[in-house]
Amino acid sequence: MILEASKIIDELEAKEIRDKEQKRVLIIDRDRIPRILASRSLKAGGFATMVTSPSEITQETVEKFDPDALVVEHLDTDAVFSRIRLANDARRKVPLIVYCDADHLQEAQGREEIASTRISALVPKSDIDEHLCRTVQNVLAQR
Repeated sequence: MILEASKIIDELEAKEIRDKEQKRVLIIDRDRIPRILASRSLKAGGFATMVTSPSEITQETVEKFDPDALVVEHLDTDAVFSRIRLANDARRKVPLIVYCDADHLQEAQGREEIASTRISALVPKSDIDEHLCRTVQNVLAQR
């Protein structure tokens, strides 16, 4: 029930009018708890977030939300990029941040790109609270 309430709050907040300067981060993960934790961490850092699963993501959602960064769970990257594509022009290139469980960290570190999209950063899920917000800030600062 708590998770359902959190999801409803997130959806309501996503519909609010946002400051044009606020950076938007799209979080895609099949597991609800990690994506909610990631969203909470990023919201605390001042980002606008949207959470979804790989089975629910559509190109239309990506275009409407117009994310400044994309956070995707390692195991979901192929499924996500079979359903969507990101802007490829240099002006609007969307950074890809991959996060994963510790047991998949080495496998994720071996990939430099996914579907012609360069991985900008890798974050262990165990470090969501401590490092995700800072990682997103650093990646966006380098653009």
